[in-house]
Amino acid sequence: MQNDEPDRTSCFRDVPFLLILAAGIALRFIALGRQSFCYDEIDSVTTAWAVEEWGWGVLALNTHGPLYLILLKGWMVLFGHGESAVRVLSAIIGSLGLILFHRVSMRFIGRNASLIALALLAFSPFHLWYSQYARNYILLLNMGLLAVPAIAIEVERRTKGSFLLAFAAVAATCLTNLSGFFLFVIFGVYALAFGRPSRYPVRRLALFFVLSAALLWPWVLEGTKATGQFHLGRPDDDSGVAAIKGDAPPGLLSVPFTIYNFSLGYSLGPSNDELKIRRFPGLVPHLWYLLPAAALFGAVALRGLLRTRRQARLLLFLWLAVPVLMMLALSVFNLKAPNSRYAFLAYAPYLFVIAVGVHSIKSRVLKASVLALLLMYMGYSDYRYFTDPSYRRPDVKSAGELISRRLQPDDAVVAYAQKYIRFYLPPDINLLKPPDRFFSSEETMEGWLRRNTAGAKRVWIVPLRGWWVDREDRFPDVCRKLLIQQGEWHFTSLPIYLFETPEGWGPE
Repeated sequence: MQNDEPDRTSCFRDVPFLLILAAGIALRFIALGRQSFCYDEIDSVTTAWAVEEWGWGVLALNTHGPLYLILLKGWMVLFGHGESAVRVLSAIIGSLGLILFHRVSMRFIGRNASLIALALLAFSPFHLWYSQYARNYILLLNMGLLAVPAIAIEVERRTKGSFLLAFAAVAATCLTNLSGFFLFVIFGVYALAFGRPSRYPVRRLALFFVLSAALLWPWVLEGTKATGQFHLGRPDDDSGVAAIKGDAPPGLLSVPFTIYNFSLGYSLGPSNDELKIRRFPGLVPHLWYLLPAAALFGAVALRGLLRTRRQARLLLFLWLAVPVLMMLALSVFNLKAPNSRYAFLAYAPYLFVIAVGVHSIKSRVLKASVLALLLMYMGYSDYRYFTDPSYRRPDVKSAGELISRRLQPDDAVVAYAQKYIRFYLPPDINLLKPPDRFFSSEETMEGWLRRNTAGAKRVWIVPLRGWWVDREDRFPDVCRKLLIQQGEWHFTSLPIYLFETPEGWGPE
């Protein structure tokens, strides 16, 4: 006889899940419009918005992946292209990712550990950052959560349906972001290693790769155009080879830096700007709490990896290691900038193994204490993200509003990153961008400034992203020597200078 009474134990188990889920979703919708768009967000918005002018081919063959841009285009048609409106899409994708992450984690690490993993993701500062970021990375994580289980199902079942499911999921991930191509390495190694004892057909794997290549070759070709010039290591300035740049340090240091970002996000420790300007000395004042955090996260993750179920361990290890190592390889060969977000596919298994590490602790008191410490670090990083201006994106919006209000007809604006500031300035403004070799000497800067601002009565200097090209702020010093300073304003991570030109200003 069937028992129609509801399972009370199951209901009680759902309460923590719903509470964690609600907290995670609420966190992702806080203050979406407080910060200005950053450079990459402006690139997303302007690219998606310009479809009518440039055609749908701009989206379809975009090297960063067309799927998010197509979603963003439809979203902006309905809700506009302001900061809050655009970021709501990412917040929704991130919130849906919490549910998807929980369902996938139950398959790999079990129900109890998956609840711990969900708590880590809900309060993850890394996931929070990209859930409020108008770019395709949060969608990449979700697509990876669909693709990797599909790969596992294909290796285990080998049916026509499993093949098509894996093919569609992997292709969609690749069309979300080029980092999706890391999945082919995961699939190939897993199929040959785990599938070999059960005789997974090599010809089936080869067919998968051939069909994928036939479908994705236009994006592969476009992606190769965006890579740097092949060079082992970081080229010297006088080598004639352009060195790629990224948010993470180049080479082997990009791996621990990625794990650092995975654990604590971008809002605990030195800010990105401080790291770019000061390098390792910028870390020193924060080591007193970063080193214990590294030991805590590292030890728990290692414990979890060793205690995952044998069948899942290989796939979780590949899922975690391959994106990080591929990011490293591309950086070492100067093909792509090292950035933690390029290894975003590895983020889910990273949290899985941490959750298993916590869950495997036998003492309830110690287990609760370790989990509380992990969440304390993450929660404090979340708090700093919302409250500490030094971790925010540069306030280009306020700078653009200031210049727009005070702009006069004979003004010239010199900006290091044109697309960035132009988004917040009138379209007909006289906007000047220094050339690549502009900062090689004071004489070069002075000559260019005289030639290009001749006839202007006032000159605005917007040293946005100056840590790429003018780490020591030499150009504002040159302007102070030659021009008459009229004003200086400081917004979040962005100073603005206004100078008046002397009489007879122009080339000597």
